[in-house]
Amino acid sequence: MKLFKKFISALALCLLVGLSLSSVVYGDTNAFMITNFSADYYLSKDDPQGSMRVVEQLDVNFTDNNHGILRAIPNSYKGQYLKLHINNVSSKTGAPSDFTTYGQNGNTVLKIGDPDRTVTGVQQYTIDYTVQNVITFYNDHDELYWDINGDQWGQSFLGVTANFHLPSGLEVKGQKCFAPDLDGTDNACSITNSSDKVTTRTYGSLGPRKTLTVVLAFPRGYFVAPTFKDKLVDFLNGFWKIGALPLFTLIVGLVLWLKFGRDAKGRGVIIAEYDAPDGLSPLEVGAIADFKVDNRDISATVIDLAIRKYIRIIEEDKKSIFKKNKKYSFELMEDIPDSHKIDNLKPHELTLLQGIFIDFDTIALAGKNGYMAKGLAVGLDSLKTKFYITVKNIRDDVGKNLKTNGYFAWNSVKYASIIGGYSIFSYIMAGIILSQLFSNFESLGLVVGPGLILSVTMMIVIIIIFVKIMPSRTSKGVQVKEHAEGLKLYLETAEKDRLAMLQSPDAPYAAKSSDPKRTVELFEKLLPYAIVLGVEKQWAKQFESIYTTPPDWYSGNWTTFNAVYLTSSLSTSISAMGANFSSPSSSGSSGFSGGGGFSGGGGGGGGGGGW
Repeated sequence: MKLFKKFISALALCLLVGLSLSSVVYGDTNAFMITNFSADYYLSKDDPQGSMRVVEQLDVNFTDNNHGILRAIPNSYKGQYLKLHINNVSSKTGAPSDFTTYGQNGNTVLKIGDPDRTVTGVQQYTIDYTVQNVITFYNDHDELYWDINGDQWGQSFLGVTANFHLPSGLEVKGQKCFAPDLDGTDNACSITNSSDKVTTRTYGSLGPRKTLTVVLAFPRGYFVAPTFKDKLVDFLNGFWKIGALPLFTLIVGLVLWLKFGRDAKGRGVIIAEYDAPDGLSPLEVGAIADFKVDNRDISATVIDLAIRKYIRIIEEDKKSIFKKNKKYSFELMEDIPDSHKIDNLKPHELTLLQGIFIDFDTIALAGKNGYMAKGLAVGLDSLKTKFYITVKNIRDDVGKNLKTNGYFAWNSVKYASIIGGYSIFSYIMAGIILSQLFSNFESLGLVVGPGLILSVTMMIVIIIIFVKIMPSRTSKGVQVKEHAEGLKLYLETAEKDRLAMLQSPDAPYAAKSSDPKRTVELFEKLLPYAIVLGVEKQWAKQFESIYTTPPDWYSGNWTTFNAVYLTSSLSTSISAMGANFSSPSSSGSSGFSGGGGFSGGGGGGGGGGGW
């Protein structure tokens, strides 16, 4: 009963809090009106393609407590980069006029105001900025086609006025203005021309997403169309902001590669080999060959441990509705670590056995200190969500051991496995930080987002290339690699083809000594190396009739057993286990030609809002 009363009391309290919260009325910082928008445009040929200083005055009436306003100014027009530069922002009414900028949808957005202060009522803001490349060039005239307030505002304007101040010697050949009327036409504006100034204004108010637009035509010759050189200079002036980080990455990568990333010089001649190089395990040979410990290397190690009588591979048919699959499990054939054979296990092989036979389900049978009892059996399917930890440990240890033993100049296996993750992430973060410091990508007509994506993409491509070429082998490691290539040559070449090559005067095949006798022992001894070198099918094909009885490390359907099937099926199934070796899971025409032109079809303009 007491519990019930406490529950009712708590429920009542929640209801009261909810009702009180629902009564709160939240303000809308965009619920204001622009009582006047006036702009003065000072046109010049400081830039041969047309430079224009713009001074905008916005009178606003805030009905709520606002920090200030947002003003979005487009970065480009008709493919020309406007090279926007903010000169000054001020307020005659004393409203906070500090500002920050950011890129959004092809605009530079000015965030004007103070996050720690609010203003309300009538306020005034003056924005002074400069743009270039404002003139469009046609066969019969040059043209300024410009949106005044812009059609990206969510607020209404009681009136919009613009004055275009013309430099001496520039006359107006034609003029038009466009502003939407209530009936949907674009004639709610007037435009007048004096000797050095063109003035335009709306007849009345403009609703949200509506703008006053002006088109001025000038005789050809005052402004100069951009040449290829101009475009190239513009591109290069902006490229360094996007290309600096990838270029720096490339230079650093080249320096590191020249110092650390090249193999020592080898003998350059591949001789047929009939045994493993330097007493190394299949997995170690695979790692030296390609700087990786991959699923193929793990599969080869499992098969090698079976051939060496540490485990037995048990094969069973697994029927499904559509096909018959094979199901595999492993049985431990030795007590470990009590067996005298433990000394013949390399660290990564012991790690692999422990990863197979010791887990949360079998720890009671395995006992303490990693002891594994003979006869312990584990299904392959049960390892799918656990074995990735074992594989990660093997990768880390093998790379470190190969470096310690003098095969790698540094831990190339670990580098190759993590560089694609951590290093790329680090470069991306550095790119983000430095790109923000560099500020505007707008000089290339790109907002920060696409510019940053391009910069980071180039860096990632460069890093990936160096990931491929950076790992290096010592002289000892190169000798092992060449030995492995000789072993691969022997393993993949059938006897008749080998004899033919030996008899050829320009044979690429150099025999070191007589071929060893073809026996079951030879097949099994070299089979794991054939797997890591990718020639297991060719090797097994040469021994397809070698078995007369099943090997004692294999238990399954002997009636369908043959060497090719064993190699293919088992390797495929163990590689399937390897697949789980990862953590679970604007208008293009003139404003005059053909009577064209419309409100919102020009450059400039943009929009804004409150915050």
